[in-house]
Amino acid sequence: MDVLSRSHRFSYAAAFGILSNLCFNVIVNQQYAFEYDGPTYFKVFVVLLTMLINGVTYYPLFAALAVQNSLGYFIGTLFAWAYAGVYISNTFICTYNAINFVTLFINEGPIMLCHLYLIFSLPIRFVWSFKRKRKLKFAVDFDSSADLYDSIRNSYQGIHVRKLYAKPPPPPR
Repeated sequence: MDVLSRSHRFSYAAAFGILSNLCFNVIVNQQYAFEYDGPTYFKVFVVLLTMLINGVTYYPLFAALAVQNSLGYFIGTLFAWAYAGVYISNTFICTYNAINFVTLFINEGPIMLCHLYLIFSLPIRFVWSFKRKRKLKFAVDFDSSADLYDSIRNSYQGIHVRKLYAKPPPPPR
Protein backbone atom coordinates (compact mmCIF):
# COMPACT_ATOMS: atom_id res chain seq x y z
CA MET A 1 0.00 0.00 0.00
CA ASP A 2 1.56 3.24 -1.13
CA VAL A 3 -0.11 5.98 0.89
CA LEU A 4 2.44 8.53 -0.28
CA SER A 5 1.23 8.43 -3.88
CA ARG A 6 -1.50 10.76 -5.00
CA SER A 7 -3.71 8.06 -6.49
CA HIS A 8 -6.77 7.23 -4.41
CA ARG A 9 -5.78 9.67 -1.68
CA PHE A 10 -9.39 10.58 -0.89
CA SER A 11 -10.34 6.93 -0.67
CA TYR A 12 -7.49 6.25 1.73
CA ALA A 13 -8.51 9.30 3.76
CA ALA A 14 -12.12 8.09 3.91
CA ALA A 15 -11.07 4.60 4.98
CA PHE A 16 -8.72 6.02 7.62
CA GLY A 17 -11.54 8.32 8.78
CA ILE A 18 -13.84 5.37 9.31
CA LEU A 19 -11.13 3.43 11.13
CA SER A 20 -10.18 6.44 13.27
CA ASN A 21 -13.78 6.68 14.45
CA LEU A 22 -13.61 3.07 15.61
CA CYS A 23 -10.34 3.77 17.43
CA PHE A 24 -11.88 6.86 19.03
CA ASN A 25 -14.83 4.78 20.24
CA VAL A 26 -12.48 2.21 21.74
CA ILE A 27 -10.39 4.78 23.61
CA VAL A 28 -12.99 7.33 24.69
CA ASN A 29 -16.29 5.43 24.79
CA GLN A 30 -14.69 2.13 25.86
CA GLN A 31 -16.47 0.10 23.17
CA TYR A 32 -14.38 -3.05 23.20
CA ALA A 33 -14.67 -6.08 20.94
CA PHE A 34 -15.85 -8.18 23.89
CA GLU A 35 -16.98 -7.69 27.47
CA TYR A 36 -14.22 -7.66 30.04
CA ASP A 37 -14.72 -7.44 33.80
CA GLY A 38 -11.28 -8.51 34.99
CA PRO A 39 -8.47 -6.51 36.55
CA THR A 40 -7.92 -3.02 35.18
CA TYR A 41 -4.27 -3.62 34.35
CA PHE A 42 -5.36 -6.17 31.72
CA LYS A 43 -7.61 -3.60 30.00
CA VAL A 44 -4.58 -2.43 28.02
CA PHE A 45 -4.45 -5.83 26.35
CA VAL A 46 -8.20 -5.71 25.70
CA VAL A 47 -7.78 -2.29 24.03
CA LEU A 48 -4.83 -3.55 21.95
CA LEU A 49 -6.74 -6.66 20.93
CA THR A 50 -9.77 -4.55 19.97
CA MET A 51 -7.57 -2.25 17.87
CA LEU A 52 -6.01 -5.28 16.19
CA ILE A 53 -9.46 -6.73 15.44
CA ASN A 54 -10.60 -3.40 13.96
CA GLY A 55 -7.48 -3.19 11.80
CA VAL A 56 -7.82 -6.76 10.54
CA THR A 57 -11.52 -6.20 9.87
CA TYR A 58 -10.84 -3.16 7.68
CA TYR A 59 -7.74 -4.58 5.99
CA PRO A 60 -9.67 -5.89 2.92
CA LEU A 61 -10.87 -2.36 2.20
CA PHE A 62 -7.33 -0.97 2.26
CA ALA A 63 -6.06 -3.92 0.22
CA ALA A 64 -8.76 -3.34 -2.40
CA LEU A 65 -7.69 0.29 -2.72
CA ALA A 66 -4.03 -0.68 -3.00
CA VAL A 67 -4.42 -3.46 -5.59
CA GLN A 68 -6.15 -1.23 -8.19
CA ASN A 69 -7.72 -3.91 -10.37
CA SER A 70 -11.31 -4.93 -11.08
CA LEU A 71 -11.39 -7.86 -8.63
CA GLY A 72 -10.03 -5.64 -5.87
CA TYR A 73 -12.59 -2.94 -6.59
CA PHE A 74 -15.39 -5.52 -6.59
CA ILE A 75 -14.33 -6.95 -3.23
CA GLY A 76 -13.79 -3.43 -1.88
CA THR A 77 -17.28 -2.46 -3.04
CA LEU A 78 -18.81 -5.42 -1.21
CA PHE A 79 -16.89 -4.63 1.96
CA ALA A 80 -17.71 -0.91 1.77
CA TRP A 81 -21.41 -1.68 1.34
CA ALA A 82 -21.34 -4.14 4.24
CA TYR A 83 -19.49 -1.72 6.54
CA ALA A 84 -21.79 1.16 5.59
CA GLY A 85 -24.89 -0.99 6.10
CA VAL A 86 -23.79 -2.06 9.56
CA TYR A 87 -22.80 1.49 10.48
CA ILE A 88 -26.04 3.05 9.27
CA SER A 89 -28.18 0.40 10.94
CA ASN A 90 -26.30 0.84 14.24
CA THR A 91 -26.53 4.62 14.03
CA PHE A 92 -30.24 4.93 13.25
CA ILE A 93 -31.55 1.96 15.22
CA CYS A 94 -32.61 4.14 18.16
CA THR A 95 -35.36 6.74 18.15
CA TYR A 96 -34.09 10.29 18.44
CA ASN A 97 -35.85 13.52 19.26
CA ALA A 98 -35.11 16.72 17.32
CA ILE A 99 -32.19 17.90 19.44
CA ASN A 100 -30.49 14.52 19.48
CA PHE A 101 -31.05 14.15 15.73
CA VAL A 102 -29.12 17.37 15.02
CA THR A 103 -26.38 16.31 17.42
CA LEU A 104 -26.29 12.92 15.74
CA PHE A 105 -25.62 14.49 12.34
CA ILE A 106 -22.97 16.80 13.77
CA ASN A 107 -21.18 13.92 15.47
CA GLU A 108 -21.70 11.22 12.87
CA GLY A 109 -21.74 13.38 9.73
CA PRO A 110 -18.05 13.09 8.82
CA ILE A 111 -18.07 9.33 9.25
CA MET A 112 -21.27 9.11 7.21
CA LEU A 113 -19.62 11.15 4.44
CA CYS A 114 -16.63 8.80 4.49
CA HIS A 115 -18.94 5.80 4.10
CA LEU A 116 -20.92 7.52 1.34
CA TYR A 117 -17.74 8.40 -0.55
CA LEU A 118 -16.52 4.81 -0.44
CA ILE A 119 -19.85 3.21 -1.38
CA PHE A 120 -20.08 5.42 -4.45
CA SER A 121 -16.44 5.70 -5.54
CA LEU A 122 -15.55 2.00 -5.41
CA PRO A 123 -18.35 0.84 -7.76
CA ILE A 124 -17.43 3.64 -10.17
CA ARG A 125 -13.82 2.51 -10.13
CA PHE A 126 -14.98 -1.07 -10.63
CA VAL A 127 -16.83 -0.06 -13.80
CA TRP A 128 -13.93 2.08 -15.02
CA SER A 129 -11.51 -0.79 -14.51
CA PHE A 130 -13.16 -2.66 -17.38
CA LYS A 131 -12.44 0.16 -19.77
CA ARG A 132 -9.94 -1.05 -22.29
CA LYS A 133 -6.54 0.25 -21.43
CA ARG A 134 -4.58 1.47 -24.39
CA LYS A 135 -1.60 -0.60 -25.26
CA LEU A 136 1.80 0.80 -24.61
CA LYS A 137 3.41 1.81 -27.83
CA PHE A 138 7.15 1.90 -27.84
CA ALA A 139 8.46 5.14 -29.19
CA VAL A 140 11.60 3.50 -30.48
CA ASP A 141 11.73 0.75 -33.06
CA PHE A 142 14.32 -1.63 -31.66
CA ASP A 143 14.35 -3.84 -34.75
CA SER A 144 16.15 -1.38 -36.99
CA SER A 145 19.31 -0.09 -35.35
CA ALA A 146 20.32 2.09 -38.31
CA ASP A 147 18.17 5.03 -37.32
CA LEU A 148 18.03 4.25 -33.61
CA TYR A 149 19.29 7.63 -32.43
CA ASP A 150 17.02 9.51 -34.82
CA SER A 151 14.01 7.50 -33.72
CA ILE A 152 14.89 8.22 -30.08
CA ARG A 153 15.25 11.94 -30.77
CA ASN A 154 11.96 12.09 -32.66
CA SER A 155 9.98 10.05 -30.14
CA TYR A 156 7.75 11.88 -27.71
CA GLN A 157 10.15 11.01 -24.88
CA GLY A 158 13.06 12.46 -26.85
CA ILE A 159 11.11 15.61 -27.62
CA HIS A 160 10.24 15.93 -23.95
CA VAL A 161 13.88 15.58 -22.91
CA ARG A 162 14.92 18.16 -25.51
CA LYS A 163 12.33 20.57 -24.11
CA LEU A 164 13.70 19.98 -20.62
CA TYR A 165 17.23 20.84 -21.70
CA ALA A 166 16.27 23.80 -23.88
CA LYS A 167 17.38 27.20 -22.68
CA PRO A 168 14.58 29.11 -21.00
CA PRO A 169 13.43 32.30 -22.69
CA PRO A 170 15.05 35.49 -21.38
CA PRO A 171 13.06 37.31 -18.71
CA PRO A 172 11.01 40.28 -19.93
CA ARG A 173 12.53 43.69 -19.33
